[in-house]
Amino acid sequence: MDTGAELTLQIVRRAQSYARPDVPLAPDSWLLWPGGERLDWVSARARLGALAKPLLVAPLLEPGMLGLWTIDALDEARKQVVGHGVATQVRYYAEKLAALGVEYGPIRFKSGTSEYSMSREEFLHWATEYAINVGISLEVAADALGARVRILPSRGRPPLTL
Repeated sequence: MDTGAELTLQIVRRAQSYARPDVPLAPDSWLLWPGGERLDWVSARARLGALAKPLLVAPLLEPGMLGLWTIDALDEARKQVVGHGVATQVRYYAEKLAALGVEYGPIRFKSGTSEYSMSREEFLHWATEYAINVGISLEVAADALGARVRILPSRGRPPLTL
């Protein structure tokens, strides 16, 4: 299983369900744009894993809808902007892990009864591959033996932990 693609889908699902409290947790099916592909969770995860990286990921307003663009779709100037943004993102996560005192991880996230874990290197590699337009940070896990992924919703709402 591609843990990075799984983390990406988990972040998107959680952000969408929080943005749309009138809709139950986003369904286990996805509609990927701009291609219009309808995929179940496992197929969407595989599709994300197979796309060229870095991948720009935009959770759309409707739960289960996801915008995806590869860096190849951009002109040279925008590729440089994305490259700089990705490098800044990786540096932020590395510094955040050090500041939290868990610089070697693991970074954990869960969905329902499923628990996932990534090493520091795996997580930082994920950060080079996926640029999601959702605020994401890290916090010390409850057992202080690693970090958890934290989603930072807009409009001053409290953070969500995966």
